[in-house]
Formats: sequence, C-alpha cells, structure tokens
Amino acid sequence: MYRWKIEPFEIPSTDRTQAPKTIVAIEIGYWDGKVAVSDTDYSPVMLVIDYYDNDGRKRDYLQDRVDVNTIRTKGVAMGMDGEVLEGFVKMVMDKIVKNLIGGATRAERCAALTELAQMFGQVVLAEEYQTGVI
Repeated sequence: MYRWKIEPFEIPSTDRTQAPKTIVAIEIGYWDGKVAVSDTDYSPVMLVIDYYDNDGRKRDYLQDRVDVNTIRTKGVAMGMDGEVLEGFVKMVMDKIVKNLIGGATRAERCAALTELAQMFGQVVLAEEYQTGVI
C-alpha cells in the first residue's frame, strides 16, 4: 500500500448536512522529474499529495502539489534569501529525490517524509505505525 498515516485532522464535509470528515492518511505521487548532471544542481520534481479519510476514501477535492516554487516560497517565508535560499531549495529537493522517493527502506522514507511534512504543518505518524492500510 502507498498511504502514509498522519496525525488526524478534520475538514468540512462537501455535504453541509453531514458531519466533518477526518483526514487520517496521505498518498504521495510524483512526476515531472529530471536527473541533474552536476552535483551543484537539484533534480526538480513535483509531489502530488492526495488525502484519505478514516473510511479509506480519497477526498478528490483535496489535493496539494509541492514543487520547487512551493519550496522556494516556503524558504522566503522562513526569512531566507540569496545563496541560503538556493541551498535550502537544493537540500529539500535532494531530500525528496534521494530519501523520500529513492529511500531504500520504509524507515528512511518515513524520516524524510516526517521532516518535509513538518514544513507544511503536517505530522506523520511514527514509522512503526506505517502499514499502508487505513
């Protein structure tokens, strides 16, 4: 399975007569990657993040996309600029490609996802809880 368990949070139901839905997991896809030739360049890739509720249903209207521009904007919001900002962007993009996508073990992928998710206010559950099943 490909679903990563996160700390649950509620969102309003699309049917206003229904109770809020609880989001309990994310699924991460990626595309548009390129392989960098130089070690000083990063490999740009876009992550597509889908959200799942506690019934295991994908919430089609709820999706995030994280790419190099998203990471750069986050760095600027954290007060970075110039070479520090570009170093931050390279570090995050490298972590996505080498550790999240290319991680050899579930523990390595979970650690990378945990670190990246914190930048966006998400909390990934500990590696021992990651079974891929909701």
